[in-house]
Amino acid sequence: MKLQFHGFCFHAKDGIQLRRPTRGLEDLNKRQHHAGRHGRLAVSALAAAEATGRTGVVHVADVAVVAAAADRTDLASILLDRYRAARAELGANAEPVARAVCAWLEEGRDVTAAAGRLFVHPNTVRNRIQRFTEVTGIDASDTFAGVNAWWLCQTWLAPA
Repeated sequence: MKLQFHGFCFHAKDGIQLRRPTRGLEDLNKRQHHAGRHGRLAVSALAAAEATGRTGVVHVADVAVVAAAADRTDLASILLDRYRAARAELGANAEPVARAVCAWLEEGRDVTAAAGRLFVHPNTVRNRIQRFTEVTGIDASDTFAGVNAWWLCQTWLAPA
């Protein structure tokens, strides 16, 4: 993926080098300390956009929650510690439950859209969300609890 930085935005196209050549995320990380605030925001926006599969012009404000979550590994560790027993209780079902919760939240709490994205029946999504709520006590339909649920599930799904 080649990138071009525009203030707080960047433009990404798979396999196509844009007019002003750039060197990608590794080079941005190396030069981040020189660019100051804008550089830190660009690196955060790039990582967040890549994590969410976005391409094209992406403003850091459009991926602010994802960027903040990625930058706060200390808080992610606290979430993991607090819900370690819940994950253990889910066992082998932790991954499909986490994927269902993330899909449901990312699809605007639309069960049908989440089911289509996961190639499962809508009732499967409902059941997995219900199971998540039972074991964690997090009601993902609440706005702020939903952010915590999404962040927790993303952390569960992240490679170790």
